[in-house]
Amino acid sequence: MMNKALQEVLYMVVVAGNFLNAGGYAGNAAGVKLSSLQKLTDIRANKPGMNLIHFVALQAEKKNRELLQFPEQ
Repeated sequence: MMNKALQEVLYMVVVAGNFLNAGGYAGNAAGVKLSSLQKLTDIRANKPGMNLIHFVALQAEKKNRELLQFPEQ
């Protein structure tokens, strides 16, 4: 709960989910359930081998490479 990098990555997941669900009942979420994180690999992109978790990782890398170091923290 105190890991700021993990919080930022989870916030990016919420923002991406809100964008994808805009206009629907789930389009203004304030957070995500931890059990829902496993489903991020099921949300596919139009690029082969790309899913939502890959997209979030690429955006985190662009914003600040250190965000991806949260597992070591």
